[in-house]
Amino acid sequence: MTDLDGLTIGITAFNRPECLERLVESIRGRFPGLPILLADNGWQPADLSGWSGVETVEVDEDCGLSACRNALAAACPTEFMVLAEEDFVFDDRTELEPALSVIRATPDMGMIGGSLESERQLQHYARNFRRQAVPEGDALRAIPAGGPMQRTGGVHWRPCQMVFNWGILRTAMAEEVGWDENLKLAEHVDFFYRLAETYWTVGHTSELLARHERHEPDDYGKWRQRAAGYLEVFLEKHNLARFEHTAATDEPLKSSRPVVVMGIGHSGTTIVSRMLSALGFYAGPADEEYAEHPGVRDLNEEAIQSGTLDLSRALDHLEDMAAPWVVKDPRFVHTLNEWTPILSRWQPTLLWIVRKDEDVERSYQRREENYRDGQTLDGLYDLAADQFDAWPWGKVRLDFENLADAVSLFDLDRAGVTRDRVPGAVPPQAEPRVVPPADYDGDPGGPCICAEPGSCRRHPAIQKTGRLWDICQGTVLTDAKCLAYRLSWDQQHEVEQIIDPVQTVANNSPAKSCRHRGDYLRLSSGGG
Repeated sequence: MTDLDGLTIGITAFNRPECLERLVESIRGRFPGLPILLADNGWQPADLSGWSGVETVEVDEDCGLSACRNALAAACPTEFMVLAEEDFVFDDRTELEPALSVIRATPDMGMIGGSLESERQLQHYARNFRRQAVPEGDALRAIPAGGPMQRTGGVHWRPCQMVFNWGILRTAMAEEVGWDENLKLAEHVDFFYRLAETYWTVGHTSELLARHERHEPDDYGKWRQRAAGYLEVFLEKHNLARFEHTAATDEPLKSSRPVVVMGIGHSGTTIVSRMLSALGFYAGPADEEYAEHPGVRDLNEEAIQSGTLDLSRALDHLEDMAAPWVVKDPRFVHTLNEWTPILSRWQPTLLWIVRKDEDVERSYQRREENYRDGQTLDGLYDLAADQFDAWPWGKVRLDFENLADAVSLFDLDRAGVTRDRVPGAVPPQAEPRVVPPADYDGDPGGPCICAEPGSCRRHPAIQKTGRLWDICQGTVLTDAKCLAYRLSWDQQHEVEQIIDPVQTVANNSPAKSCRHRGDYLRLSSGGG
């Protein structure tokens, strides 16, 4: 048996022959031997004579998506079927084997959905249903599934209750549950809502990816406008007052991770950072005007000027942040890759905010500001895109017009992360640690800012190597040791000696692994 044995591709289509031809061509370029079933309920046929292995399933004109999908499931000769629509495109990133291996290994899984790339945005759609009473009746909400990822044979996936109409389904499930043919459109939620009441399960994996190239020719839009009427049929069928959902967008792998907010200046990063702070993500000493951590901002500015990021100081700043934290700076567009050696400890989610070019230009003009170092807007966008593509952990691309989605994506309670704790937006671990006084400038002779024994972190005499050496000896920094370090530094400064900084490997990896580190952090930290 080959990796794709037992798999057929099923396509629904309606009066978009150019899209259908493009999809079949892309499938044949990627999977030349897979059988294809087509249910086209339009009256503008595509010319598919140039490709073999395409079988048409007879359906009535304008019978609707539900009838087309039922016909595909009934005609499918294999155990599994790829569910696709004609405005999708397969490319060299479209791999079917990972998702197929998950559904094969999970007998009760009825469908595993994939992700779509639309207008340069990667969209994941893993949702759970929540029915709630509202003044006018009941509302059905589709909320981000959240929670931990599962792993099957090296493939990461997330349990959920609803995905896109794009993925691999088990034909037996599709025939058993079926789509409601009274719903020509607005059939999607109804199908998955009913499926959630059965023993069949649903999953989502980002390792199944296709492009969604939207196209609405001629009068196609007027046929799609009927969806509002069918939505009313769905609501009445399930005795609902309304249906609410959060838009499809890239979601973090773990919603409780810290967040790094990146975006070209004037793109809305300040608003998002404040929103996340209100949800319980600790922003540390972020300023009022820009919601930026002054220390992080200064380090980024120095890194841009010198080409080198001071990882030792960067680690100090982040270690002083209570988790989960949020840091934001437009300068990350230039420097983010320099931070990854120390960010590996937290593996934060990257949130990239993208705003329309013309709106960014107007904002710069209104404030009479120029792009940094003669950069163009396209150049800055390319830098941000490179940083986003290279980011090794969870990442989210969010359009400025959809900023409110950040609430649904990162509200820890809504995302299902806090379900085993007392409900509330602010997680228990987000109690802030003591922040150094604003008037402390870090110069030799400055005040020691110990809040308690062992917590001295800011005086330049306290090298991390010295602090970790004490940890490895099984002790902690006491008031006396803090004073000794400071006096030693001051004495050396008085005789104008040049103190070369101790050379350490990035992240202090050897010292991190010492057996006393956990005890030290519990004794000396205030909630981080």
